[in-house]
Amino acid sequence: DRGDMMKVVRLFCGILVLLTTVACLAPPEYTGELTIPGLQGPVEIIRDSYAVPHIYAETEVDACFALGYAQAQDRLFQMEMIRRFSLGRLSEVLGSAMLATDKLNRILFSGVDKQAALASLAPETRARIDAFVEGINYYIEHRDALSSFEFFFLGFEPEPWSPEDVVSISLYYSFMFSPSFYSDLLHAALIDQVGEEMASDIFLDYNEGYPTTIPEGEAFFPGSGTAAVSRAARSFAVSSVGAISRKLVARIDASDKILESFGVPVPGGQACNNLVISGALSKTGKPILAHDSHNPYMIPALWYEAHLSTPNADVSGYVIPASPYIYAGQNEKIAWVFTAGVADDLDFYIEKIDPANPLKYLYNGEWRDMEVREETIRVRGSDDVQMQIRRTLHGPIVNDILEDYQKGPLPPDSVLSMRWAAVDFLKGMAAFFYINEAQSADGFLAALEQSDYRCPSINWVYADDQGEVGYFYSAAIPVRNGFDGSLPVPGWTDAFEWQGYVPASELPQVRNPEMGFIHSSNSKPVPDEYPYVIGHDFSPPDRLTRVRRIINETVAQNGKFGVEDVDKIFRDTYVLAAEEWVPILLQALGSADLSPEEALAREKLAQWDFVSDKDAVAPAIFQVLLVRMVENTFSPRLGAELYGPFIESYPMVVKALRHLMAEENSPWFDDPGTPETEGRADMLAKSFKEAVAFLNSEMGPGVDGWVLGRLLTLKIQHFFSTQVPFLSPLLDVGPYPMSGGLITPMGIGYSLNDPYAITGGSTNRFVVDFADRRASKIIAMPGISGHFNSPHYADQFDMWYRFEFRPFMLYRDQVDQQARYVMSMLPQ
Repeated sequence: DRGDMMKVVRLFCGILVLLTTVACLAPPEYTGELTIPGLQGPVEIIRDSYAVPHIYAETEVDACFALGYAQAQDRLFQMEMIRRFSLGRLSEVLGSAMLATDKLNRILFSGVDKQAALASLAPETRARIDAFVEGINYYIEHRDALSSFEFFFLGFEPEPWSPEDVVSISLYYSFMFSPSFYSDLLHAALIDQVGEEMASDIFLDYNEGYPTTIPEGEAFFPGSGTAAVSRAARSFAVSSVGAISRKLVARIDASDKILESFGVPVPGGQACNNLVISGALSKTGKPILAHDSHNPYMIPALWYEAHLSTPNADVSGYVIPASPYIYAGQNEKIAWVFTAGVADDLDFYIEKIDPANPLKYLYNGEWRDMEVREETIRVRGSDDVQMQIRRTLHGPIVNDILEDYQKGPLPPDSVLSMRWAAVDFLKGMAAFFYINEAQSADGFLAALEQSDYRCPSINWVYADDQGEVGYFYSAAIPVRNGFDGSLPVPGWTDAFEWQGYVPASELPQVRNPEMGFIHSSNSKPVPDEYPYVIGHDFSPPDRLTRVRRIINETVAQNGKFGVEDVDKIFRDTYVLAAEEWVPILLQALGSADLSPEEALAREKLAQWDFVSDKDAVAPAIFQVLLVRMVENTFSPRLGAELYGPFIESYPMVVKALRHLMAEENSPWFDDPGTPETEGRADMLAKSFKEAVAFLNSEMGPGVDGWVLGRLLTLKIQHFFSTQVPFLSPLLDVGPYPMSGGLITPMGIGYSLNDPYAITGGSTNRFVVDFADRRASKIIAMPGISGHFNSPHYADQFDMWYRFEFRPFMLYRDQVDQQARYVMSMLPQ
């Protein structure tokens, strides 16, 4: 009818306007001359053939100004989304879908005195942050509005930035690398569902018998042999918080899925590899340092590459957008890399609320007044939402995120407050400025000590030009008395208060290790002999074990380890879990009645070398088998409400499954919905048959056609194309067939709730060769620019896909040889 026709016409006109506007967009200009008030001296931003900015300035303050300007040129919309996330202001531009996220973030980051945090910084540090913000604002004020189509189509302009925004974003990154907010609540919910004994089988900090980052036999820290601190007892659950934990887990899980669809990285989703080889083990006699960062696949990427040169230091490496310093990289004397440390720096306290007054809570026998803060959240296309943030002495009450979702009053002792160490260590952001200019391994450690850097927790690996190599685990590890931090504890008594933090001198660390190298991959830092409980969310030991095997086999074969050997690690797709589990599966299938197709699939697995190559059949069978094993083991017991949230944490799932696979008759293998009692063999046979049926359905009959690359394909989506699908050809990269999978050194990540839709993995890699710094190499996919119409939007992707590199440059002659764009900034 006429109404439908008019809708079609309006849609067509809208698409036409959209495409016309897109065609008129131009990326920011990288060349020219600017005269800028406030600069202390001239600045050059030389961009190389991949538009990576190399900033030359006479002062650190001017270099930070230029870094803010360059980042804003390339990533302003991404920076704006990160800022709005950290401030709880996404709803203003994205609508009510972001309301729960905004509520949570206002609760999490409430009570933080950002001005006091800035005031605690040294004057020169504060000046650099101020200059960085001024650089962002200068670009905002002078940019061409049509250069950023996201702002145009969402109908808003970025507001001026402030130094307080940098503090907020620092907190956001601390939270993003901390999984314990989610896992502590999930642990309580699991106990509520299956009881503590069964929950203890699937909530593990690590798998026994596997190596840790600092191996047995190495001292954990200076004087560690004389430490007299006892490990904390296991936590306990209080029954009244099980139901509220379920609600919170479900709400957070739903919120994270929305965030991912808008291209915002969610907490706990990061994994990396880092490595340092000492001169004693390297072919050249000099250290080799390497980094392989595993993050969400995003466009633009999570990381931003830059090089800053001042009279004090030349430093190059990776910046997180909206941050004014190099997080991982090199200067002329040292190099450093990191992986997320995933320490448990956060606890939930169960508060007893006065039945007559929800703004009073019980503590040591007396009713105390809460701190109360009223907040207004602006919501695009809807009315403003008022919310009340309540705080006890422990921190904010997190239940208030559920105000719109719960029915009926809560029991008086099921309100959870949250204590988080990150708010105690805000001045730690200054550490990166000091690290960037450190001149030795000792200077690197002094930089951490000077700023008391603790959050987010990090496995640091470092080397210097004098041959020193080492590892340091920076973290705010609470000293807990009688509990381990894995579950909520009573807050109405002082019996469970933190007794300070583990001293920096007793944090896990090693210098020039006897084995000649250090590799960390979010694994457990130290064996159980370490006197403190660090956390519970370490990655499975697969990557650490496999990389250690590669290094040892290479040295056994060649006598030494070379720079070229690092590529073996970057490329490695060996599945350690398959090595362990496929023989058990084949045994379980020994007497099974198999169809010809199933028999051929079994034969493929029997002949497999456990390398997960995109052109091979066996790894595709195993990947599907793994998904079916997970569902058949955990879904019947956990039920629909908890199964989905549980399998979002693949490290927890893999550690649990490895633990259970050591038993033939774990109750987890028994399906309570059947009269029979099933064991491991029954679960494996069922999972195998379901995997074959799935592959037949998805890829058609013919086992030889079930290659992994048809199952695992990488498509990097711009957040806007997820909302406007017809823009996908302009904005997205891919699809590309991929090797790898979960828990391989070259990790390919996907949610077990949406199997085979790749969400993350190795995004950027670099190697620093201390024997020849000019031979150092780097790659950062997909490209430096966030503008789809820039030639540098995805110009590094194909190189990354082929495991190729660019020069990782420090020296001016290298930069001049690669120079493509030059922008001069002159003081007014």
